[in-house]
Amino acid sequence: MHTPTRRTLLGATIAAAGSGILAACSEPGTPKPGTHPGTSNHNSTNFTPHGPKGYINPSDPEVIAAEKARGTGPLRTFALTATETTLDLGGHTIKTWAYGDTLPGKELRLTAGDTLNLTLANHLPAPTTLHSHGIRMRCDMDGVPGLTQHSIKPGADFTYRFHITHPGTYWIHSHFGMQLDRGLYAPLIIEDPKEPLTYDKEWTIILDDWVDGIDTSTPDDVLAQLQNGKHTPMNMDMGENTDPHNPNHKTHPKTHKPTGPNRILHAPTAPSSTAQAATSTTPTTSSTDASPTHPPPTTPAPATASDSASSTPAPTPPSASPSATTK
Repeated sequence: MHTPTRRTLLGATIAAAGSGILAACSEPGTPKPGTHPGTSNHNSTNFTPHGPKGYINPSDPEVIAAEKARGTGPLRTFALTATETTLDLGGHTIKTWAYGDTLPGKELRLTAGDTLNLTLANHLPAPTTLHSHGIRMRCDMDGVPGLTQHSIKPGADFTYRFHITHPGTYWIHSHFGMQLDRGLYAPLIIEDPKEPLTYDKEWTIILDDWVDGIDTSTPDDVLAQLQNGKHTPMNMDMGENTDPHNPNHKTHPKTHKPTGPNRILHAPTAPSSTAQAATSTTPTTSSTDASPTHPPPTTPAPATASDSASSTPAPTPPSASPSATTK
């Protein structure tokens, strides 16, 4: 078996750790029969999370009212199939899992205010779920198996339905075991209905360290090696940036036109989360959240001696004054 380096191990470790972190976004509760917004053709049993009594349930009036207040936009319907497939990755033919026959899965694009209606069909030989990463939603649509829903069994399907409130660059992925690292992910783009700018072109890029099918390795094999404390040192020239989390903080001279938003998703290479979403308004900047960014402020040229002699120093605003805040 191929022994991966730290670089290839990174995705597997974070995917495993991330499942516990992401589960924190959901609350326990007990849905009332027949009122669950998600539907499943073969998993019709109501999900009953375990937790202390007194929590608000997903079907309670408070939750329903909050969901209605999020938006009344049009219903946008999508369908995905989680399936085994064969892919050509740069000349390497590998068998893996994906949404449909593409890697990443097809882009989902909506507008803030819409209602997402996404049906996931499970054609895998294992259970699965789907998590919308970074999206604010009702807890029972969060896709965390055993916490917010039953897993979707092989041959079954489940419909995720919730209002979309915040524009930005997000992604969807499996929230079951190491399935994310097998290719079960896709971009989720939420457009701003009040976007003031127009663009010549738009790019959506997903970056991922690939393990599945390379030198007979699988994400589960890599995780097992990691848990046993086995890895090989990362062989990298010291002139290179060894932190995969930070390259997107760098800016480079603008070398081409047209300008437009770069939607960059860093799949599981980030040391603190399974992914980062980035949206930028120019090809030179990005961020590690779902919000648009702006070009960094430029540093003014230092004043010359003659400038200093002829100019009157500007008064320094009080530090507590709102007018002193730089925007």
